[in-house]
Amino acid sequence: MDVSVNTTEPSIKAPEGYDTVNRSTGETVMHITPDNNGNAIIEVKTGKGKESSNQSTVYNACQAGTAIGCGEKAKSAGNDGTQAPTAVYTTTPKE
Repeated sequence: MDVSVNTTEPSIKAPEGYDTVNRSTGETVMHITPDNNGNAIIEVKTGKGKESSNQSTVYNACQAGTAIGCGEKAKSAGNDGTQAPTAVYTTTPKE
């Protein structure tokens, strides 16, 4: 995971110069919409690298609401194990 967002904003503008895809729908989006708890995960790909099998497992669990955050980074992001982010996006440079 590259970025974990916790916000009260209803959406966040996707980065310019990148294609941002909502993993739940497969659609390219202009704005990142956090889940009902204000959380979103954004996987930033800087090249043509593929998602690892571990990333696929974790992101699928996040989308299903079965992932549980742990550790200091999760705690500082507001994902202290009591909630699982469900909004997952992947962003890659436009070709």
